[in-house]
Amino acid sequence: VSDGEDGGHETVDAVADELLADLACYPSVTGNTSLTEGSVVDLLSALDDCENPYACPHGRPVVVEFGRDEIADRFERDYPGHGGRRSE
Repeated sequence: VSDGEDGGHETVDAVADELLADLACYPSVTGNTSLTEGSVVDLLSALDDCENPYACPHGRPVVVEFGRDEIADRFERDYPGHGGRRSE
């Protein structure tokens, strides 16, 4: 780590930012985590208070938008006895 003058190493600020991002993400909610309804409400409320609620400190998205058609395609029911595929 250097002060950035030689250009060959990360600056102290960059290393500190990376460490803080790691510390912020470490206790985060990850996939396959079960949450109570109250926990979800608290989490969404805290997300509203974030400076950038759309990405984690490392830049990965925390919110993804799916359109109605994409949701229907992902959960489409096509089995005997069901109405069949939706019309295109």
